[in-house]
Amino acid sequence: MARATLTLRSGTTVVIEGSVEEVDRLLTLHESPESAKPRAGKTSERSSRTTNQSTSRADSDETVDVGRLVNSIKDSDDWERIEERVLNQTGRLARVLLPLYACTQYADLRAGLTSGDIAKVTRELNVPLSVANASTTLAKQASRYVIADGLRRKGRPVRYTLHRRGIAFFEEILTTAKTE
Repeated sequence: MARATLTLRSGTTVVIEGSVEEVDRLLTLHESPESAKPRAGKTSERSSRTTNQSTSRADSDETVDVGRLVNSIKDSDDWERIEERVLNQTGRLARVLLPLYACTQYADLRAGLTSGDIAKVTRELNVPLSVANASTTLAKQASRYVIADGLRRKGRPVRYTLHRRGIAFFEEILTTAKTE
């Protein structure tokens, strides 16, 4: 039985076990010629390889640097207003729109965020919002302010971005004392 270990650029380690043909077929599917580098040490029958993420949409957009996004929010000139008018309020809508607004205004991320990414950002800002609540809010209340990259389907993440009306709405939240 052959065994191969892949380390993706994101740091995830994947171990593949199976017949030599199966392992070889999977490795050829997931590696490009310039990214294949043999690693030190051998496993049974096949050496381990390190691969970089492919440039497909699913792999390149899969992760967002949550720490960088949270730091860009905290380092912004609007931090005090965000804390007062979004984080200290009880409404979910403003909390869901905050990471999307930060992507466009502070961090310059064009990829968009999933409901899981939004939940991670709110958790890091000490106002936790569950993935289910973020997803429900995006589908209902926030649907007037966001653009999805596809239809919602079970098991398939949808990336959301804030459109022009959403940016204007969030800036209104920051300038007025009352939230929706």
